[in-house]
Amino acid sequence: MRGTVPFVCVAAYVSQIPGFEAIVNLIRYDKGLDLAVRNDFIQPLNISKEYDGVKVTIGGIIVDESHIIIFYSIKNESGKSLELKNIEAYNEKNQPLEEISLSWSGFDNNSVEKGSFIDIAFSGDNNSIPEVLNLSIEFKGLKYNTFNFSIHIDKNKFKGLKEVYAVNRTMEIDGQKITFEKVIIYPTRIALYIHYDPLNSKKILGYPDIGIVDEKGDIFGQISNGVSGTRKDDNNIILYFQSNYFKKPKELYVAFSKVKAIDKDKAEVIIDLKNKMILKKPDEKLKLNDIVYNKNDIQLAFTLEKIDNTNNLYSPFYSEFEDSSMKKYHFLGEEIHGGREGKVEEVLIRIPNVSYDNPIKLKIIDYPNFIGGKEVKVRVKQREVIK
Repeated sequence: MRGTVPFVCVAAYVSQIPGFEAIVNLIRYDKGLDLAVRNDFIQPLNISKEYDGVKVTIGGIIVDESHIIIFYSIKNESGKSLELKNIEAYNEKNQPLEEISLSWSGFDNNSVEKGSFIDIAFSGDNNSIPEVLNLSIEFKGLKYNTFNFSIHIDKNKFKGLKEVYAVNRTMEIDGQKITFEKVIIYPTRIALYIHYDPLNSKKILGYPDIGIVDEKGDIFGQISNGVSGTRKDDNNIILYFQSNYFKKPKELYVAFSKVKAIDKDKAEVIIDLKNKMILKKPDEKLKLNDIVYNKNDIQLAFTLEKIDNTNNLYSPFYSEFEDSSMKKYHFLGEEIHGGREGKVEEVLIRIPNVSYDNPIKLKIIDYPNFIGGKEVKVRVKQREVIK
């Protein structure tokens, strides 16, 4: 059985990796990663490459069957302005990893040294963790701008480390049927599989206060610094939570009260670009304030009135949209600002400045509209009874 390592010792160990003092604090924001590190679930590497006064170090990795987290540091003594432009991940055959979401934090031009992590989250059920992870880190502002690393992954360290629980419980909330199918607990995250009845009249958008709760009331919340969910299709999603794999709770529940939902016939916004007006929208909470044509993009400025916690910000639109000929496009960018008194947020999207078959259609994926309100607890794991 894997023993528990005291937090102070592990924190000291991690902080000894060059440039990793900040990582200790980053890990503490995720209970699952904190538990993983405390239980020695990290592969130390300390691989460095240096070009033109810039040194990149891969300090260590945490890997399970669904996730690869790479701790790295950048030290810039080149005297040049530096920008982390792109990171790409490949397998041992130099083929791009499939069905992944790859994220990282940027590098501040004013920084000399920074430690952070790269998050590679797999979205499929049959994930193919490579034997060798080939990582390409590209910078802007350097003559030699690409740093390549080959990271050997010890698969024996996480082989078989997951727990699968069949739930198969259907709840009906304001006439909407929601089925919690199964839960898979990995060392780095918990995956909750949810199915929505195709006959539901509403599109379920999310759960503001959902969490995985154990018998002591300890809550493991939805992942916020990384991939929080995967939408397989309109009726099947996977939500990801901080992991309690190493805590080994005796009981587990999915708990929530509110559900974000919108009528299916109101789940799209139609914009007349020529006349700068909304032809269809969910309700009066959403307003189009302006459309500005620039050389390379078109900016659409909206305001969205919130009816819940003023700290919550909504990213209301799916990044893929279509015109009247059903040709698909993608946003060039999106900005969300708090707005006045925290009650109204500002949403700015940028789309390509091309010739559209007017009007265009945007899909709603997040919106301040709720159903339910009563606490719901769905049992995932029950305490074993000794006879």
